[in-house]
Amino acid sequence: MNPRDYTDLLRQLQVKLSTQDLGEYGVIPIEKADNFIDLMVDESTLLKAVHREVVDNRAGEFYYFDLPGPVIAKGANEGQEPAGGWSDTGEITIGKAFEFSCKKLRTHFALTWEAINWNLTGPEFEDFLVRRWTQAMRRDLEILAIQGDTTLTGDQLRSIDDGWLKLIEEAHTGNLAGHTINWVDDDGNPKPVDHTLFQIAYKVFITDPVARMLAGNPVWIANPIVYAELMHYLSDRADALGAAALMGAANLRPDGIEFLNGAKGVPYFPVEAQGGNLVTKMLLGDPSQLWFIVHREFRLEMVRNPKVDAWEWYGHAYVDFIVPFPRAFILVKNIKVGSAS
Repeated sequence: MNPRDYTDLLRQLQVKLSTQDLGEYGVIPIEKADNFIDLMVDESTLLKAVHREVVDNRAGEFYYFDLPGPVIAKGANEGQEPAGGWSDTGEITIGKAFEFSCKKLRTHFALTWEAINWNLTGPEFEDFLVRRWTQAMRRDLEILAIQGDTTLTGDQLRSIDDGWLKLIEEAHTGNLAGHTINWVDDDGNPKPVDHTLFQIAYKVFITDPVARMLAGNPVWIANPIVYAELMHYLSDRADALGAAALMGAANLRPDGIEFLNGAKGVPYFPVEAQGGNLVTKMLLGDPSQLWFIVHREFRLEMVRNPKVDAWEWYGHAYVDFIVPFPRAFILVKNIKVGSAS
């Protein structure tokens, strides 16, 4: 959705922020909640590409239906019933349920009298405030969606819920163990980006018929530093591709597959210090197989705090992240992208 389409919504939020006209208990009206959710994720590269499910219940199940067998068989002779009957084609089966349980989020910001009256944005202050607030929420939601891990301590954001990377890696066990590639050398040290990294990941993907079927539009999902490292690696080649990479003119598509968001990538894919190295992870798959569950109810309430001469806003929402088919993704971890020193 183009930001210009949000004019009416922003104007209404302006009024809400100025007059406390939030309805009973500060709940954003249902008819505007979907638009608010669109506004919140619009500038997020990844959240905009994934499957978004807006729900009215904070927990529940999704079921999928399938036609696992053939729907075409040999026809019978004229005037006769099929010899094997009709039960051998077109049987609809109900697949397993995908459970979700939305976690409660909170948000808060405060405006002092000075901020309201002496701000530099002038008459557009309310628009500026709403945009900055929703941009910050988009950033935090994407970090939580990608990096979430409920076992973390001392991290108020990422410990709220398990994110897609953790869910995928935990599911890649048993027969799916090969779907997580540990990119390390024989001594267990992280290896840098090169062309074999993508070849190996693509081979695992292409030889799994289920992964191919589920990923209608596969892409490399990675931090932009992976794209830059591949560009630097290719720039050493003594051919046209090397020259294009050296000039930054190459549109890199390893094994014919594009990077999500091109060279800009997905900035909130984690880059972490490990020993003396910086390491990151990468996914190969269709982002529509990543599910973002968001409850339609948003609450935003304002109180006056005269002790500090400020107005404070408190918001609450409910979200969850699930991966119905972890087999649809190839996860590469321990990719060396630089030095931590």
